Amino acid sequence: VSLHLYDRLVTYAAVARPDGTRQYDPAELRPELAERGEISPDSKTITFHLRPNAKFHDGSPVTAEDVRWSIERALNVKGAAGVMAVGALKSADQLKVIDSNTFQVSLPAPNRFAIPVFTIPFAAIINSKLAKQNATAQDPWANEWLKRNAAGGGAYKIEAFRNDQVLLSRNEDWVCGPKPAMQQVIFQTVPE
Repeated sequence: VSLHLYDRLVTYAAVARPDGTRQYDPAELRPELAERGEISPDSKTITFHLRPNAKFHDGSPVTAEDVRWSIERALNVKGAAGVMAVGALKSADQLKVIDSNTFQVSLPAPNRFAIPVFTIPFAAIINSKLAKQNATAQDPWANEWLKRNAAGGGAYKIEAFRNDQVLLSRNEDWVCGPKPAMQQVIFQTVPE
């Protein structure tokens, strides 16, 4: 569900299969929330330039600070940190806000997974202001609140949430890709 509710900096291109369905092509990265990225000549600095008109579902603008906070959160969430480390992302010291629409990552050495690691669900960009409002001393990253609430800006918004069903509706203001064909999607848990 999170792939539909949250943007990531980059995603994989979707390609047509012989049967007419589409699937991700792990050989081809595409911009999503970042409209473009730059790699330094020594391949140790990656700079992402965010889409200036991207907004979260509540209408607030997506900023580089939201990106920085979201990636720092991923580095502090059990399970996510190990996946982020594959791309040599291990510390908040590596994350830098250049300006409201520019985010930068520093690497200790070149790493071929440093950009692809931003495609994973753990690298979801979260509305940090909204998440922080729902954080507690015991849960500073709002993980418990985020289990049942969305703070994203992705292609879909949550319309209804139950333990056995999640109803999503298309985000008409989404600017990070082509509008999804389906206006609503239902994720239904079906007991065995």
